[in-house]
Amino acid sequence: MKRMICLLFVLLLTACSTVTTQEVPKYELGKSESIPLTEEDYFQELQSANGGTSPNESQSNHTTDEQTISSTQQPSQTQEVSLEGARKVTVTKVIDGDTIKYLDPSLGGEEVTGRLLGLNSPEWTKEKQPYGDASTEFLTNLILGQTIEIVGDDSAGEMDKYGRYLIHAAIGGKSIQQQLIIMGLARVAYLYGDYMYVDMYKEAENIAKESGLNIWSIPGYVDDKNGFNVEVITEDIADQLTGELKEELSDKLLEKVIELQKLIK
Repeated sequence: MKRMICLLFVLLLTACSTVTTQEVPKYELGKSESIPLTEEDYFQELQSANGGTSPNESQSNHTTDEQTISSTQQPSQTQEVSLEGARKVTVTKVIDGDTIKYLDPSLGGEEVTGRLLGLNSPEWTKEKQPYGDASTEFLTNLILGQTIEIVGDDSAGEMDKYGRYLIHAAIGGKSIQQQLIIMGLARVAYLYGDYMYVDMYKEAENIAKESGLNIWSIPGYVDDKNGFNVEVITEDIADQLTGELKEELSDKLLEKVIELQKLIK
């Protein structure tokens, strides 16, 4: 019997290691190398605007204190905003840091997809980019299942080419776009017209950039083409993240070993 339990222990340990590793997304480093990163690898300790870390310092200290980003951790610079002509909708799903689904009473309660105007967040759907998970989680914690206010923009048109409604959005009197941008979880982007609230978005971006928050912590990651450049992640950062990942996986395996040892006893 004891022999069977020991065999089960080895099989479970092997399975645990395999499953844990396979769940880790991979990010490209240049064209030939890849490195596994976890969700926590690029969660940084949030810095206030008065005590932020410079981009160069952030690159060499790209670590966390196992801190997650929540809707309550927001710089004091966020301000009250009134969306003129806004309507209330209920958020049913957060796809990523800039795209959501919601029930719109003005459309007969239909569930539709909305794209937040004036910004872009790192990808976290088909493509996985650093801080894509952080922006998605932040937005999920902030608005999923909540009633928010949205309004279109005459300068943007009603929908984009993907059939998503183009919207400015707010919750609790606070601009959702501003909160994402000021946290360094999205950048100002895709300004194809004289959109509303752009000055507020740009001011929020300046605060995040000067503080080296999240997407601004890696020099060159925010590119000049409305997106993000994963190839700027250096080998030094990659080696550091790899080491952190190995430690994290070792801790998880150790927990499993302890649990199984208790069962055997």
